[in-house]
Amino acid sequence: MSNTRFIAKRRRETLGFPGAEKVVEQLKSKKWMKQRVGLVSEPGRAPRSHLPLIDPLDKCAIGFVTSGCPSPCLNQNIAMAYVDKPYAKVGTQFVVDFGAKQAKVTVTKMPFVPTKYYTKAS
Repeated sequence: MSNTRFIAKRRRETLGFPGAEKVVEQLKSKKWMKQRVGLVSEPGRAPRSHLPLIDPLDKCAIGFVTSGCPSPCLNQNIAMAYVDKPYAKVGTQFVVDFGAKQAKVTVTKMPFVPTKYYTKAS
């Protein structure tokens, strides 16, 4: 998804905000380094903010958790994270590094719980 909706067209044209050169360059080239994804993890500790995400094959960092908690509705731990684009596909598995321990996480669709709005018939 494009981030152009957050920056007014006039400000993009006049470069009237901090970091404008870098942001406008990325908008023009459409090269985003990270993508926001939803994660579900195995039972145990829930992934928390700023924990690194590791590729289990080559042991390199591929992203970081932005927020996470246990979900009573889903009976699972859930989290949101920014990961490198190749790892953002639904079903991709990697590990979250807690320091002494690691836990498997899987990319899933968001929202985690489907909305079921009730609309009154007119």
